[in-house]
Amino acid sequence: MYSTKLKSDTRRYIAKCIVNRNGPRVVDFVVDTGAKYTCCSSMSLGVKLKEEQMADRESKLLGGMISGSTLRVYKYHVHQFTIGTVDMGEQDIWITFDPRATDDVLGMDLLRTVFFLQNADKEELLFSKNIDELLQMTGI
Repeated sequence: MYSTKLKSDTRRYIAKCIVNRNGPRVVDFVVDTGAKYTCCSSMSLGVKLKEEQMADRESKLLGGMISGSTLRVYKYHVHQFTIGTVDMGEQDIWITFDPRATDDVLGMDLLRTVFFLQNADKEELLFSKNIDELLQMTGI
C-alpha cells in the first residue's frame, strides 16, 4: 500500500511514481480523476527521443490540458509503472514533447486498475492493488 498527503500549497495530491523503460526514473504525477489518460512530458522521463521519431506511434490530440488548447501525445510503452510501492507492471502511458506541458498527470487509464481511497480527515490518498489490504490499513 502507498499513501500520499495533500500538498497544502497547491491543494493537489502528488504521487511519486517509478517509470522504467531503459532504467528507472522517479516522476511526480498529479493525481487527476478527471483525466482520461496518464500523460507526462518526455523531459520528465529523460527520454532522448525526438518527436519525429514517434511518427509511427499511435498519437492523440488532447484538449483542455493547457488553457483549452490541444496537446499532441504519443503512446509509450514502459516496462514498469509503480505508484509509490504499488507495482503495476508493464503499461502504456502517453508522452508529449510540447514544452507547455508543465504537469505530469496520473489519469483514470491507470487509476482504474488500482484501489484508491481519499481519507479527508488526514488529507491523504491511499493506493493498493488489493481491496482487503486497503480496508485493513484504513480500519474500515
